[in-house]
Amino acid sequence: MIRRMFGENAALHNTSYLGLIRDMDVKRVSGVWEVLHDIITQMDIDKATGYFLDDIGRRFGLERKLGTYATGYVTFYRNKPVPVGQSMMITTEQYVSTSTANPVLFYTTGVGNLVPEVSEVIELTE
Repeated sequence: MIRRMFGENAALHNTSYLGLIRDMDVKRVSGVWEVLHDIITQMDIDKATGYFLDDIGRRFGLERKLGTYATGYVTFYRNKPVPVGQSMMITTEQYVSTSTANPVLFYTTGVGNLVPEVSEVIELTE
């Protein structure tokens, strides 16, 4: 477009005035694109967070319930025991959930080692 406006012989190298103007414009447009991309992402109900998630909920008459850290003990029950002589580890930064009709999702902040039992009690800390 610059060549169309200023001619085929317009100097567009990185240190020319037109080259610098072109580069500044590209930087400005890329910044606008990043903002638009963030807004479009936040309009997706599966990716929305914070204010945007609350706004989507208000449109449908829903209010987000605030959560807190779980502390105390949790018991994991497995359908199939860990084989004898082996163990299963629940590591940090993993998601675990209840198996109820309305499951509750937990994010682990500690490590738990499950032994060859059908259930295991693990302490949760913040």
